[in-house]
Amino acid sequence: MVRDRSIYFSWIMIGTILVLVMISLFLNTEFDHSARWLPVLSQGNILGTDGAGRDMLNVLIVSMRNNIILGMMAAVVSLVSGATFGILLGYIFHEGPLKRALVFFARMIKSVPLLMWIFLVVFWLELLDQSISLFNSEMIKMLWIFAIFGGIYSFNLALLLMGHIQKLKASQFIEACEFIGLKKTTIIFKHIIWHHSKSLFGSQASYIFAQCVLLELTLSYNAIGYGYSSNSLSIGSLFDRAVLEKPMSEHMFMPLIAALLLTLTFSYLSQNFEKRFQK
Repeated sequence: MVRDRSIYFSWIMIGTILVLVMISLFLNTEFDHSARWLPVLSQGNILGTDGAGRDMLNVLIVSMRNNIILGMMAAVVSLVSGATFGILLGYIFHEGPLKRALVFFARMIKSVPLLMWIFLVVFWLELLDQSISLFNSEMIKMLWIFAIFGGIYSFNLALLLMGHIQKLKASQFIEACEFIGLKKTTIIFKHIIWHHSKSLFGSQASYIFAQCVLLELTLSYNAIGYGYSSNSLSIGSLFDRAVLEKPMSEHMFMPLIAALLLTLTFSYLSQNFEKRFQK
């Protein structure tokens, strides 16, 4: 009963996020500089307005959508590359120098703190952009960045999937599938990934979404200044604009609350999927 309830809440949260994304496509976010930083419940604006005079509620919903898009990019890259690497390490490659070297490399990448990766990725992309045009718009730039971070996160999934496959081998499940003549592709995609690892993938994807919300907030902050500009629509850019306002706008708490809600939602989903995977 408790498990069914947790699944029910998970689907409600996922459905709510999808509804917000759909609603965001029809919201008005036009500039109106004559109505900057209006307080809550003023002139029909439930949450007031931002520094460009846009309705704060509309702006927050659109900003959350943009952050979810970035998280989706990172999650897709992480799941695809992590699953590929994990299958290679756990099922395809046999024990030997090559496998040990790849496992050591994956663990080394995973051990580097996220903040260090932020500065390294920003530095590398800045150098590349001087010789090769990488960014035609802010969204393309941010998608590049979050795709790279998705690749970095993928090593964690690869190691977890490798360990899970080794457990399946220890229980002779994979050997039994091979004995009855199942193709390797069927064993990998149907039995290993779908039947025995989909909760692991859901947990890692939700975790990446939560991390990407905080990552965008960090990148767009003025001290780093590499994310979205203050006129763009993202949680980080809204927070940055409110903080830089003189005097500092009380609206700074709204994007932080939005970031907190998104982070808590995806963290709950990650923990719920992880519990189901461990069972």
